[in-house]
Amino acid sequence: MSKNRQGAFVVQQSVSLSVEIPEELHISVQHYLDVHSGWSQDRLFVQRYRCF
Repeated sequence: MSKNRQGAFVVQQSVSLSVEIPEELHISVQHYLDVHSGWSQDRLFVQRYRCF
């Protein structure tokens, strides 16, 4: 549990997702992660979904 800017407690929840993606996208993601070792699959998808 953490506090927001107003000092109220906020309960953070997480959701686990399992999705099917095209093989071509999977290969591209794996290549990107191989080249950029500082990134993880989770971090990559979180950044992608923040754009929505």
